[in-house]
Amino acid sequence: MVFWKHLSGGIFELYEILPGFVFAVIAGVIVSKDSQPDEDITAEFEQFKFSL
Repeated sequence: MVFWKHLSGGIFELYEILPGFVFAVIAGVIVSKDSQPDEDITAEFEQFKFSL
């Protein structure tokens, strides 16, 4: 977003927080889809879920 402010015209006239938010959401989705939870954490979650 540092470079966004130095560009001009068209889509670059948007406030910097809008494209920053969009890029952050896209990065979050990609990372969450790419990574798998640890087996220990999954087992602990399942144990807690069934204790309720």
